[in-house]
Amino acid sequence: MKFSYRFPILVALLSWAPAAAQACSACILADPKTSATYLKMTLVMSALPLALLGGITYWLWRRYSPRSKAPRLAPQSIAEIRATASALEHHRA
Repeated sequence: MKFSYRFPILVALLSWAPAAAQACSACILADPKTSATYLKMTLVMSALPLALLGGITYWLWRRYSPRSKAPRLAPQSIAEIRATASALEHHRA
């Protein structure tokens, strides 16, 4: 019961708090340096979540995308590679 009449008083006091602290962002925009800072931080705060979601999406796409279906060739031994290279040298000469 006591809370029911204290709540409107608390809301009224908190609504006057920004005026006492001069917390209105539009009031501070008179300084050009401050307005540039607000603009830059707005861009950063807008870009960071987008970059985070884009990075996670790219990682998931790379992680779960199907690999190439082309068959992989078996690795050759060094001896086979040397024999092929020497055969190509003799063929050119």
